[in-house]
Amino acid sequence: MKIANHDENLKKISELEIISDEELDKVSGGGCRQSSDDSRFLNVLMRGHPAQPERFGATKILFDVKAYGDPGFRRSIAAAWATLGVTADLNNTIVDNVYKIDGKKVSQQEAWAHARAFHKIFFSSNLKNLWEK
Repeated sequence: MKIANHDENLKKISELEIISDEELDKVSGGGCRQSSDDSRFLNVLMRGHPAQPERFGATKILFDVKAYGDPGFRRSIAAAWATLGVTADLNNTIVDNVYKIDGKKVSQQEAWAHARAFHKIFFSSNLKNLWEK
């Protein structure tokens, strides 16, 4: 009896593979998880601002759409993004959300970096008082 070596085992596994690692990342992460992460990030970043969203878990966001057909939680997260100069399409439950800055598609990480920079420039300066009026 021959024992399969490591390379042979990997070949067998790849032949059985139904979903790629990239596809798995999209399914396991996807829109609900990203929106949940966004809500936590924006909640902390925008503390005290009228557009500050609440923190929502992925399950709550998923059932917001599934049960009620109204992505209310996502709307509040998208409104917070808009305040920071990012257009966010959060209407997917499985595939990645779409983020745009000045019409150019960017990753979630790029949107977060932009939000931090935007926040530092506008919300930490004297302009902060504008939303308090």
